[in-house]
Amino acid sequence: MSFAYTNEEVLRITTAVKGNSEFLSQHDVLCDFREIEKLHRKSIAWDLHLRTMAEYVRLQRIPRGLRSHLRPTLFADDEEFTKKWESILNKCSLDLMVALMEKIQKESPALTLHITKKEAEMRNHCAEKEVSEGQLTMQDSLNKFRVALEVRKRDKFRRDAEDYSTGLVYRWRSMKDQRQHVGWNRGRIINRNGG
Repeated sequence: MSFAYTNEEVLRITTAVKGNSEFLSQHDVLCDFREIEKLHRKSIAWDLHLRTMAEYVRLQRIPRGLRSHLRPTLFADDEEFTKKWESILNKCSLDLMVALMEKIQKESPALTLHITKKEAEMRNHCAEKEVSEGQLTMQDSLNKFRVALEVRKRDKFRRDAEDYSTGLVYRWRSMKDQRQHVGWNRGRIINRNGG
């Protein structure tokens, strides 16, 4: 048999609680600013992502995060076939990037409108001093976020450029020589060079 409170017991216990709970529905300027800052961060991230992807597409480069990990298991030693394989992967990745760019462009106006609405609501419910002080703090935080994100994107862009300059865009191409010397024996990797 399991225990359960009766409706009468629930009513008796909850009505015995004293004080009011109006504080739960009061506007909290810190919560408002956290929500607005989160939306601004999303907007900044979308903006930088959009501009970064546009540059990748212009250069016909694929960032590591959008490169397919599919590799040819048949005819992997056929240079013409592997180039065709790589070309198909590149086209797919580029199309995915363009689709992401298109979606960001489509969704950005709604995000901007949502931010504007939330900021107006906050100005209507909070003291002007709280709003202006909070905006300064938030702007400082957003500037730091933008700088850090720009650094990260720049580092990844340079890393990806290095992949293209060294010809190591798809790692399976560089592993081809290693595969020729490694085989499988009942689930264990064996080195055919004697090691």
